[in-house]
Amino acid sequence: MARRILLVDDSATVRSLVKVFLMGHHFEYVEASGGEHAVEILRNLVPDLVIADINMPGIDGLSFVKRLRADVRPQVRALPIILLTADKSQDVHERALEAGASEFVRKPVSSGDLQQAIERLFPGTPK
Repeated sequence: MARRILLVDDSATVRSLVKVFLMGHHFEYVEASGGEHAVEILRNLVPDLVIADINMPGIDGLSFVKRLRADVRPQVRALPIILLTADKSQDVHERALEAGASEFVRKPVSSGDLQQAIERLFPGTPK
């Protein structure tokens, strides 16, 4: 059974690029255009993995991760989360991990970096 991934990014372009990677690796995916949309989706669906942007309007990626880590449902609290960012500041990786992210990938997202992050979370994932 294919892993289901919730892809959260306010940029349709980034979502399209990541979707190409996900489809090429036979992942199922659900898209959310922002944190609020993702919270709505998570009311009815618990994916195997969340990939989310840090810089989004409304609920930003760091707040979104904190919200998931505080969820009453154990399966949501334990979700692996990969955060994406184009932010070049030195402390952004540290802030992502402190918020509760499982992995961190810089934009522009390369398929190799994303594959490595997923492989660290799910060893044995087909390449």
